[in-house]
This record gives sequence, C-alpha cells and structure tokens, in this order.
Amino acid sequence: MTDTTTTPISSSPASHILEPKHHHFMKQALRLASHALHTNEVPVACVFVHSPTNSIVSYGMNSTNDSLSGVKHAEFRGIEEILSKTCSLPEFQTGGGKQPIEIFKEIELYVTVEPCVMCASALRQIGIKRVYFGCGNERFGGNGSVLKINDDPQVKDLFTGYVSYPGIYRKCAILLLREFYTRENGKAPEPRQKKNRVLKLDEFPEIKWKDYLTEEEFLRFYGLTNRESFQNNTDIIVPQADENEEADLFDTLMADPVQDISDIIEVSSQPLCLANKKQKLQL
Repeated sequence: MTDTTTTPISSSPASHILEPKHHHFMKQALRLASHALHTNEVPVACVFVHSPTNSIVSYGMNSTNDSLSGVKHAEFRGIEEILSKTCSLPEFQTGGGKQPIEIFKEIELYVTVEPCVMCASALRQIGIKRVYFGCGNERFGGNGSVLKINDDPQVKDLFTGYVSYPGIYRKCAILLLREFYTRENGKAPEPRQKKNRVLKLDEFPEIKWKDYLTEEEFLRFYGLTNRESFQNNTDIIVPQADENEEADLFDTLMADPVQDISDIIEVSSQPLCLANKKQKLQL
C-alpha cells in the first residue's frame, strides 16, 4: 500500500526520517517504556500524536503483569483514552462534531515495538493514520514480521490500511526488551532462572525492510541515500547523527530507576484540541 500523501521520491532526497519530530516522539515512547521496565512490565510503550497540531493526545504502557491480563497492551490503553476524550466533547454529546474514526484519521502512533497482530487489527479498525515503531516483533508482529494486518488486501473493503515505518531508535528498543528478559519475572506462569543471562549490547538482528514496506514506500520516507539499507537489511543512516546516540540514550534511560513521565501525563491529559495550528515542539 503506497502512502500517497508524501512528497515524490525525486524531490525528497533528504528523506522524512530527518524530521526532528519523529525522533522526538519516539524518545517519549522510549521514556515510557523505560518506566514500564522499572515497574516490572514488558518495556513496550507508545504515544498517540495528533498530526495537524504535533501534540501528544494519549499514551500507553504495557500493563499485562500488573493487570494479569493479556490484552492490556500499550496501544489499547492509548486508544481507550482517545475514545474517552472524544465521548466527553460537548459537540459529540449533542450529536455533532467529529466521530472517533474521523479523529483517528489525523492521529499517528509512535510505539517502541511493532504492534502485535491483535493491536495491528485494532489500529486498522479505528482508522489510524500512520504508525512508526522501533524494533520488530518476530513472534507476534502484525505489521509485517509475522502477518501484515495493516495492509491485508482481504479486508480492504472493510477497513482502510495504514503504512507502518520501522527502525526509529530500533537498537534502543531492542536493548530495553533484552534488559527485561535478563530479569526475573515473578508473575510468569513458570518463572525461569535468569541469573546466567547476559545483556548483549553490541549484537543486533538485521531488519528485513521488505517485510514492512515496498521499496517505493521506504525511499519516500527514509530517502534515496538509504537505498542500500533497504537492499542489505541494515539500519538506516541519519547524516550528522552520533553513531553512539542509541547506546547513550539507553544508558540514560537505565540510569534513572524510574523515569519521570509527569510531563507526558500532563500533556496527554488535556482535552482534545483538534484545531489545525501546529505546536512548536520542545526538542
């Protein structure tokens, strides 16, 4: 499914991945994931961003351990919050205003790990505009790693598909997951002894871009300079970026036992404001 809302490839050699907002919002999701990690949850988290205003309108963190429920995924928490806000709008209660599906068409998701099949299906049904994620989900991924629910042609007449862009702070997302799986999980059905597990900091799997995107979709977003990354299944190259940035970011996240996420909570707790005036990001 080609994303026709973007600039033609020939006139966009610098690529959209260089836009600071993508790294900014993924960093917020990673902060939330780190917070989840330090509360003994699988470190998966997300922020929902209203694209016209560049504002976080909701967020979610995995809470399957605390709730003992397999459906308490980060994406579902964020979706529920947006639906709650929509239903509380005065114009919605009087039968006017935008319906939820119209609002979700303006919302983009930044999530640290590829949505699972269940979440990918939910995101398609609500009509999410676009998804960006860090690392793939090789066991349950619903955006290409296992199934490509977001672009399944069998349901195209029922639900509009969405494009999903992987690889933003991919290594940092992987390291957070690895950190979790080196720890003991007392709420697991059969807790495993993990005292001999070692956190690998410098070995990462290849990223199979073709599982998620066509070459045209890839080049529109990541730019012509990253064509070899698509062909060789390697991480994208962001000019002028510090090659140690992701390792440093991981170290920063791990240095604070519990991330202070009060700023994200405050921003996302505001009522929905769907005016088309972009906010200036504090990057």
